Amino acid sequence: MMGKHLIVYYSRKGENYWNGSIKNLPKGNTEIVAEMIADITGGDLFQVETVKSYPADYYACIDEGSGMGISDFLGSFFICMLYLS
Repeated sequence: MMGKHLIVYYSRKGENYWNGSIKNLPKGNTEIVAEMIADITGGDLFQVETVKSYPADYYACIDEGSGMGISDFLGSFFICMLYLS
């Protein structure tokens, strides 16, 4: 019996950096990559939601994020794939 994959991710939609400029995206970049991984592996997706909302303005979000420590940053933007046997 083959195990199942769970792809856990956080992604920012709305104003985002894409292809060299700021665009208003219906899906964040990380969500798009997580969906690709799910398609390849046949895994399930789980989107992590933040407790505190980030600013909608891209540059304000970047300014807020620049004050984060590395553990805060890594906890905010990630993809994790779990293998469940």
